[in-house]
Amino acid sequence: MTYIPIKLPPGIVRGANPDDAPGRWYDGSLVRWREGVMEPIGGWSKIMATALNSTARTIHQWRRNNAPEVYTLVGTDEELYSGYQGTWTDVAPSDLIALNDITSGTGGGYGSGPYGAEAYGDPRTGSTGLTPERAAWSMANWGEDVVAVSSTDGRLLYFDSSAPTTDAKPIGVYSISSISRTSNVATVVTTEPHNLATSDAVKIAGVTDTSFNTASSAVTVTNPTTFTYANTGADGSSSGGTVQDLLVPIDNRAVIVTPERHVVLLQAGGNMRRVGWCSREDITDWDFSSTTNTAGYYDLQSETPILNGSPVREGTLIWSTNRVFLMRYVGLPFIYGFDDLGTSMLYAPNSFAEFDGRCVWMDNSGFMLYEGGSMRPLPCDLNDYIFSDIDPLYGPRVAHASVNGKFDEIWFHYPSNGSTECDRYVIWNWSENWWSIGTLARTAAFQAGVGSYPIMAGTDKFLYQHEDGWTYDGFNCANNVFIASGTINLPGDEQSMHITQLVPSNGGNYDLTKYTLFTRMTPNDTERQFGPYYSRSDGYVDTRAVGRDVRIRICANDAGDWSIGRIRMKIAAGGRR
Repeated sequence: MTYIPIKLPPGIVRGANPDDAPGRWYDGSLVRWREGVMEPIGGWSKIMATALNSTARTIHQWRRNNAPEVYTLVGTDEELYSGYQGTWTDVAPSDLIALNDITSGTGGGYGSGPYGAEAYGDPRTGSTGLTPERAAWSMANWGEDVVAVSSTDGRLLYFDSSAPTTDAKPIGVYSISSISRTSNVATVVTTEPHNLATSDAVKIAGVTDTSFNTASSAVTVTNPTTFTYANTGADGSSSGGTVQDLLVPIDNRAVIVTPERHVVLLQAGGNMRRVGWCSREDITDWDFSSTTNTAGYYDLQSETPILNGSPVREGTLIWSTNRVFLMRYVGLPFIYGFDDLGTSMLYAPNSFAEFDGRCVWMDNSGFMLYEGGSMRPLPCDLNDYIFSDIDPLYGPRVAHASVNGKFDEIWFHYPSNGSTECDRYVIWNWSENWWSIGTLARTAAFQAGVGSYPIMAGTDKFLYQHEDGWTYDGFNCANNVFIASGTINLPGDEQSMHITQLVPSNGGNYDLTKYTLFTRMTPNDTERQFGPYYSRSDGYVDTRAVGRDVRIRICANDAGDWSIGRIRMKIAAGGRR
């Protein structure tokens, strides 16, 4: 008898079957490697007592300058939640257009729904549940506060973190304190400074006396809270309503903030190829025609609409549906320049993650990496598996990615075939360059760094703190935390081999794991299962298996911190085949 080392490289490789991944790990879930040593992914626990009202799509966290507390904003299908000191408050404007409003219609046109589900020419029954524009939230810090855009709502929202339970407000919209008319001139007093300049155009809406309402009128500014505009009618007064600065773009797709302190809107003002930015340090100044500010815009030379953007070391990466651009600060007079980096598709609006000034994203058939001013395909042995496993209808709408923050990992979440929400994930570790897969239902995530742990949102509408200990909030890790190898060819020409012992090493707590062996005598033979086998107190695992080819499956036997660096297998020659 002899011991042979079974040292499989970190990472999972998939093919049509385990024979396509000889000498590699083939399948697994909730397992990672650290410096070549395999270990379970850490546990998770709820951070809220009551579920959100709708599914979370984007999570953003930050801290104020002089406050230790973590502030959290969560964009959901229907709300915008603020989380502060354990209290969760819906801070969305009362008239927010929800992400899922676009799905509330009836039926759909030709080609909607699963192929072959209904007869050609018949009206579709019920809602298709699809969002053609792939609705999404985007958020970015503006100092201690946050700006946000829901792509279905389109307004630039401002959240003041000094009042964490107060609704986010649309930029350029001001509440009317009083309004009166004398000699066909209306005087408006706002409840807060209006940031308007004489000759700016405004929209007045919602006044009790509707004769004051106007789609567009030029104003004359009297003081920071008062202005006048021409308005024909009898002298009188009224109350209520809002003033909207028509220079502030609406119908926007997404928002980002640059290091130069410009708020940047994508699909600014509803122009699907326009990138627009405010004047430096002034979130209320969007006068693109002014020669005394730095506000401006640029229409990308793209065949398709803009989808999203991400900060990178050299500037800001911007995706249209089929191209990628780099937005660079160039100073006066143009402020920003734009480089066309080439063709690539952002698979879903939030299926990208920025790390160390670089960015990685899901393409329509693989993964792309941006670094140092250019982009390139990122090799991944899981591409065929992932893109045949992902649901073709809901994947482009709900897939998302985030940095882990505790480890050098990017997590991509996606819905498997037949699922409407993300229930699978794939991990890329950029420092050790391995990939892994698994099952986990999470609809949004935010990295550790601001907080001590990554935060993820479940399909049950709860938020979870991840990588926190070794309990999994009711999830049964036995058999569900596992790793399985591809085919391992044992030494010997035509002899069967008896496997009598496994010896895990370079790790610890082996008693928390169990081992199952699958063997065959020939490549076309039916597999035989042996085990599961459990570790003795001294770490040895006694087995009784025979075959020429073998696969190993290691499962967590209980929750806990175990690790395995390599395995030695005790074998003895048997008879010929």
